[in-house]
Amino acid sequence: MRLPPGTQICSLKDLANGKGKGFTFGDEGFPFSIFVVRKDELVRAFVNECPHTGVQLNWSPDDFTSEDGSLIICSTHGALFELENGYCSFGPCIGENLEQIPLEINGDEVRIAENPDS
Repeated sequence: MRLPPGTQICSLKDLANGKGKGFTFGDEGFPFSIFVVRKDELVRAFVNECPHTGVQLNWSPDDFTSEDGSLIICSTHGALFELENGYCSFGPCIGENLEQIPLEINGDEVRIAENPDS
């Protein structure tokens, strides 16, 4: 499942600085899980799936980032990913990337980008 362009994910006020927030779409039989992270002005979304084995990155709700909020962390393997682009800089999937979801911010709304190449 992929989310159509223009789908509203959340509002900026829902995203704490240095933290992530998970979202699930679709039915219970085959849900699609993503998360959004925010660090200052940077807001990024990724599919909630570690490239190493496909497990979800968080072990508890909305627990996606390192303690200082500077990296995304896989709770299963300890892999570390950059907030900017999802690049794995440490762990069993080093050199791989999380699947990024293009976003656009319109006022306070965080949405799936209408034109992901812009």
